[in-house]
Amino acid sequence: MRKLLAKLTLGERLFAANFVLMVLLQVLVKLFAGDAGFIACLTLWYIVYPLYCLFYGWKMGVNLQRMIKYIPIPALLFLPTVLVLFGFKEVAFYLYFGIYLAGTCFAAVSHHFLKMFMK
Repeated sequence: MRKLLAKLTLGERLFAANFVLMVLLQVLVKLFAGDAGFIACLTLWYIVYPLYCLFYGWKMGVNLQRMIKYIPIPALLFLPTVLVLFGFKEVAFYLYFGIYLAGTCFAAVSHHFLKMFMK
């Protein structure tokens, strides 16, 4: 497993992690019934996914010029997943999309500027 991960680039690893989070949401919805599934999804949306987006953006800030094309991936994978599962009329998911995208961009730009000013 370690050799397989060593062959992947950072972008491929992060894309795979995003895919896992996308599948995790679907598994939570199917695995837990009723209120337990909803609480699991809320935990994912309000705690795990925002922290992941900040971490993801921070990793993108290492080399922002090369990795800028990967920044919207978490938000872009989140939006169709929840819209297909829960419906296209739910406005809150569009708001979450914006928050996740903004958080990822903020973390990437912050890391880039910190690295630039610390030199």
